[in-house]
Amino acid sequence: MTRTWQKTRAGLTELQVLRLFKCAVKDDDTLVDVMVEKLYRTMKDFDPSRAKDTVALIVDRDTRAEWKFRALLDDLWIANWIFHHVAPLAQGLSKYSKARRRHVSDHERRHVPLRDVLRSRDR
Repeated sequence: MTRTWQKTRAGLTELQVLRLFKCAVKDDDTLVDVMVEKLYRTMKDFDPSRAKDTVALIVDRDTRAEWKFRALLDDLWIANWIFHHVAPLAQGLSKYSKARRRHVSDHERRHVPLRDVLRSRDR
């Protein structure tokens, strides 16, 4: 698969920026810890059993770990997109959504599992 990389304002391609970012993250243990902790919590909130299985495969260096991890991340990405683009439309149709939004902080709204969003939409 061929991918064209656009140049940034600094004259670097996106691939070069990605590589620099990867190096910077690898060099900063604190940043790695924060990223891994946040990702792990997000995975557990989204699907606890899949998160547990995926982490076990990664820890055991199982050959299936990469594909399980990628699939879980893809599902997280899709769920996030649905939550931010589709769910607000569905919530906007309900009578109580405005009142409910006043009582839910931005932080809580961003971290609601997809299954809860879909359940509230079906009500």
